[in-house]
Amino acid sequence: MRAFRLGTIALAASVQWAVLSLIGLAAPPDFRQIAAEATWLAHVDVDAIRASLLAQKVYQKHLHADSKAEIAIQLLRIQFGIDLSRDLHGITLYGRKIGKNEGVLLVHAQLDREILLKRAREAPDHAVKTYRGYEIHCWTDGKGKRDEHPVMGTFFKPTVLVFALTLGELTSALDVLDGRSPSLAGKGSPLAAPVPSGAAVVARAVGLANAELPFKSPLVTQSESFDFAVGENQGEAFAEATLTVKSAQIADRVRSILGGLRAMAELQWSEDQDALRLIGHFKVRVVDKAVLVQFRAPANDVWTQIEKDWSRARPNPVGNTPRSSLQQK
Repeated sequence: MRAFRLGTIALAASVQWAVLSLIGLAAPPDFRQIAAEATWLAHVDVDAIRASLLAQKVYQKHLHADSKAEIAIQLLRIQFGIDLSRDLHGITLYGRKIGKNEGVLLVHAQLDREILLKRAREAPDHAVKTYRGYEIHCWTDGKGKRDEHPVMGTFFKPTVLVFALTLGELTSALDVLDGRSPSLAGKGSPLAAPVPSGAAVVARAVGLANAELPFKSPLVTQSESFDFAVGENQGEAFAEATLTVKSAQIADRVRSILGGLRAMAELQWSEDQDALRLIGHFKVRVVDKAVLVQFRAPANDVWTQIEKDWSRARPNPVGNTPRSSLQQK
């Protein structure tokens, strides 16, 4: 719940989708479950992650070998009755105002209702409210902080949990889920645009220029919407992003900046031909006021580069013995 409060931080962190691989019916965001007034959303399709070649390799090669990660998974199974290797299917976050400490969290999973309700009742400051037959549980983290906020949670269905930080947000979310309030579905909003096949993480926002952020860069004040997706489809890893700005001139400037970043990357990896080939898959183009960024490459090639980079970053486990000789032994 502490992570949920961070809202936009969790949104940005979700881009690192490979790290979530330990957690196959792929399910893109269901726009019928998201309020029509939403200005941002993020969706993690855990089933798509689980099915991807890259995620499987990351898990088998590194995370599975990490005893701390395995212990954490076992503790979650014992404490909350959820097996991340099969029970978690998708997570959706959305909110009506960018930059505000608010939002709705939807968790799609095979859940042990009784274990979760028991944990909720044991939480600090636990209380129960009702709304149209739904039993809403409220609690805090119990640490007595001045900025401490309660958390609200309920079961919409046996396989769908709904969380929010205020009772109003939670009841509004339930109204959307029940079809009593309008959703994004069929509204023509950029948030409800088609999702690429195989997308594991989707992050979208509209109204960036008017967002109430503590600090806004000149680029944000000139931006209208943002759309990001990363995943894998038929053995091809991909990342796609579209930034819509206020004028074609600004879009062209952004394209130039991204072109410069690509040139810097080519200089940085000039002695690594495999890395240069991957950088070559990075494409930037401008269509009217939109900057489109695309990366597509064979998942096996991406994995090979990830392994190389991790090997360079890890210290030799035994003195100065070269890694290659250790692997041969």
